[in-house]
Amino acid sequence: MLTGALLFALAPADVRAESGTAATIDEAIAAEIADGRLAGAVVVTGAAAHRPVLVLDRSDPLGGDTFGGPVADAGPATFTGYFPLPLQPGMTLGELARLFNDRLHTGAALTVVPMANYARAMRFDDTGLGRVPPSPNLRDDAALSLYPETGLVEGAAVSVGRGTATPFGVVGAPWIDGRVLTDDLRAMRLDATFSPVRFVPTEEPHRGRICEGVRIERPQGPARPGVIGLALALALHRRYPAQFRIGAIRASIGSREVADMLEAGRSLDEMERVVEAQNAAFARERASFLLY
Repeated sequence: MLTGALLFALAPADVRAESGTAATIDEAIAAEIADGRLAGAVVVTGAAAHRPVLVLDRSDPLGGDTFGGPVADAGPATFTGYFPLPLQPGMTLGELARLFNDRLHTGAALTVVPMANYARAMRFDDTGLGRVPPSPNLRDDAALSLYPETGLVEGAAVSVGRGTATPFGVVGAPWIDGRVLTDDLRAMRLDATFSPVRFVPTEEPHRGRICEGVRIERPQGPARPGVIGLALALALHRRYPAQFRIGAIRASIGSREVADMLEAGRSLDEMERVVEAQNAAFARERASFLLY
């Protein structure tokens, strides 16, 4: 049993050689949390401290066989864009650590302890492990499945149902006509079911106010990550250009090209073609770091 180990909260701002976190590490740094941002933070911090890095691998809760969505541009690390990854990378914590260590040229002495009895298609509920919600609003598979989609528009003055019974399963605002938005989304023929909804979020934005919008249900099975999120952003931007703050979600989209197309009102098909090309390039890079 290990006792007396120090615990650190790591974020991109902590991964500099001169940071206080790196200076306090005596022996090694170990990670066992399924968070892709953490994977980058630990390898860079370990390299900065000249200490070995041990990653106890954990699965992607949405499954490791599906990836996609807009790929973030290369540039300075941010909390939502640590590295040029798609919205849903479909990689385990250890695989991401291997990718970051190589592509960021950190030179960390990295060891990944692989999972036993794991298959890439496993979602978290398939592992049989106990669920520890990474957020109070990500407490079940339904919320996790829609998080990459509705989370894409969350910063643009709309509620995604935080504090309700179905976080990330609804999108709304006091200025939205739920029936109109539902019709707009149904016309795009997406792999999801949309229905009008009214709800009162208990968290910001629009805390305590009646919001109209859409309820989203997506069947289990193969999905195209990010498509529903882009469709939501496009429908809201076209219908409510004055209220929907599209500039606020550029960081979440990650790709400047896709964000520019969205702001210009280009079609969903056009944006999908750009995203597919981005994902094809990422697939080639990703393949070198897969462990399973």
